[in-house]
Amino acid sequence: MDAVPKSRREQKKAEVREALVQAADTLFVEQGYEGTTVDQIAERAGVSRRTFFRYFPSKEAIAFPRAEERRDAFRTLLLERFAEQDALPAVRAACLEVGKMMVFTSEEELRRQKVVDASPTLLAADLEIYRAWEQVIAEAVTRSGEPERARVGKLFAAATIGIVRSVLRAWFDAGCEGDVIKMAEEAFALLETGFGGRL
Repeated sequence: MDAVPKSRREQKKAEVREALVQAADTLFVEQGYEGTTVDQIAERAGVSRRTFFRYFPSKEAIAFPRAEERRDAFRTLLLERFAEQDALPAVRAACLEVGKMMVFTSEEELRRQKVVDASPTLLAADLEIYRAWEQVIAEAVTRSGEPERARVGKLFAAATIGIVRSVLRAWFDAGCEGDVIKMAEEAFALLETGFGGRL
């Protein structure tokens, strides 16, 4: 099915939002996150401070402009796969799909991660984003409400996010070179089979 064309108003809103994101990205690289103000971002994008807050609730939010969209996409992918698969293959498949999205925006991902790494404020926010993903996994795994499944599900969710963070960290440290999907597949294989005999 073809996507429904955006109205001119929707298109304009998307353009303004993207202008704000690009302005913020540029200024964060030039000046650092802490050294950049909302007023500077708005001015660079050619809009008012008031307009900025129509699109983003805070300066911190614009530092992670795709966070909610990506998390929602992950949740949808996860629930689709849970309808047909067990927990580990479902979570692995959903994570790999999101990883493929990140490959297409690798330059943007790396640039933004460098800004995050240089800011204690954004590092803390980044951790909260990972925790939100962990919660999505835990909720999907424990949807039956069984206490024992909930306990194990939380451990599984934490282990999974630990794997994801480790793989992405290695990818970023390598300048987003290398095959991150292959790296993730190898990491999930270890999660499934364990580290016995490998260390």
